[in-house]
Amino acid sequence: MRRNLRECFKEEASKVHNNKYGYDKVNYITNKIPVIITCPIHGDFKQQPENHLNGQGCPLCWKENRSNRRKGCKIKSKPIYNKGVCDILSRDSNGKPLKSYKTWCSMFVRCYSKIYQKTEPTYIGCEVCEEWLRFSNFKKWFDKNYKEGYELDKDVLVKGNKLYSPNTCCFIPKEINRLLINCKRKRGNYPVGISYVNGKYIAHMRKNKKQIHLGTFNTTKEAFNAYKESKELYIKQLANDFYLKVKITLDVYKALLNYSININD
Repeated sequence: MRRNLRECFKEEASKVHNNKYGYDKVNYITNKIPVIITCPIHGDFKQQPENHLNGQGCPLCWKENRSNRRKGCKIKSKPIYNKGVCDILSRDSNGKPLKSYKTWCSMFVRCYSKIYQKTEPTYIGCEVCEEWLRFSNFKKWFDKNYKEGYELDKDVLVKGNKLYSPNTCCFIPKEINRLLINCKRKRGNYPVGISYVNGKYIAHMRKNKKQIHLGTFNTTKEAFNAYKESKELYIKQLANDFYLKVKITLDVYKALLNYSININD
């Protein structure tokens, strides 16, 4: 499996960078863990696979080429995944990518990167709306709605949503985002919140960063109902707490109060 992921990354990265770099030293683990990439001019450098697939390359090449453009102001002309167009400046005065640009690029990786979707299959079928294909449009929405430390979410307001758009997306605290992840890829064949041990079904959930045992049951239905009741109650409690502290919007608050967990999630 690891070899297949490595080969998928090499193939995708070669297309993005027109076969410029070498990938013989790549040890692909996840999209966030840096890998060793070889520049034909400056040698090895480390970079997150996600950033490399977004178009970032050798940092020394970038520094050398900086004198040929206004410092930190390169506008990316090549479409990201043949879809996204960076039509305004994407870096600050120090040459670092803007937070809005990194968030924008991450959407395209989730939606259109085959290597990413091999490890995160829940993103298969996701798309970026036509309006957000242009970075300038996304940045306007980002600057208006972003809160430091918050994460972009596409399915709190509309559960099961597959479209990144201004009408379906919002920024939410990490605690809320982590709470709604169902870990479907890792949990096996049992419903969310359920494990099977010694002929019994055990219900459990994370609360306040701790794993809480909810009980042992004879059937998956009984175990799931216990999980569903406890998890939905906890979501409502957090929603009330965050809303009273003005940490979430009214739309997010209402969506969390109505959030329902299904056995097939």
